[in-house]
Amino acid sequence: IAKSAAWLTLSKTAGSLAQDGSDTFSVSADPAGLASGNYSGTVTVNAMGRPSRTIAVSFSVTAADDLTVSPAN
Repeated sequence: IAKSAAWLTLSKTAGSLAQDGSDTFSVSADPAGLASGNYSGTVTVNAMGRPSRTIAVSFSVTAADDLTVSPAN
């Protein structure tokens, strides 16, 4: 299992299965250090003797609103 962007985190990056077996993994996105905007990446799953599968991942980072309280006290 491979990811295309540093902000993607995978719960596992390797494993093995019996023929016709299945498994699950999770993908998360870490917005820390990213500017506001839209981000896209991919996760690719490879298996011997099978075509690889690529899954598109996208998310948006929005700026936090600044909150000002007046008067301060």
